[in-house]
Amino acid sequence: MNDAPANAHALGHPPAEGSTGLAATAHAGTTVQYGVGMLGAPRWLASLHLVAVNLGFARRTVGAGEMIQVAGNVFTHLQIVNVGTVKTVHLTASGREQIVGLHFRGDWVGLDALASGRFACDAYAMEPSEIWSVCYASVLSACGHLPELTRTLHIAMGDELRRHHEWRWACCRPKGVLRISCAFGCRL
Repeated sequence: MNDAPANAHALGHPPAEGSTGLAATAHAGTTVQYGVGMLGAPRWLASLHLVAVNLGFARRTVGAGEMIQVAGNVFTHLQIVNVGTVKTVHLTASGREQIVGLHFRGDWVGLDALASGRFACDAYAMEPSEIWSVCYASVLSACGHLPELTRTLHIAMGDELRRHHEWRWACCRPKGVLRISCAFGCRL
């Protein structure tokens, strides 16, 4: 019996037979769990798989330049990039759009709204993309019994914080330091 939701095939392969939340697959006599700690798999694949198997979501195909979230709107859903690239932008006082984030496959978009309940940034597809929209209340409910999903959400938040930190550092560093660090391949 398969306990996975009907949309679990969204990653391009059917859910494992007898799945109870995390799918398992056998390779050379060993069983590997699809989850955050999945050996040899990119983190984004584990993130997408956890959502596909454990949560209901709305799949939306958007074209290049199409808006995914609007700054100031009430937050109810997180968006996950399945295919394509998304940019988040902040409108400056002068009316210019300042890019504040780039999101690729498996990235969660909308984490900026967790504190205030409203989106802080607009988000646009940069190319034809597929976005999964997941109800935040459902995510919180599922996190109560799926520690892997809780960890995945915390990792997504941590990645977002790290990107913002690196962005701020890049904006504040003297240009000469950036040229030197780039010449030597160093990360500051």
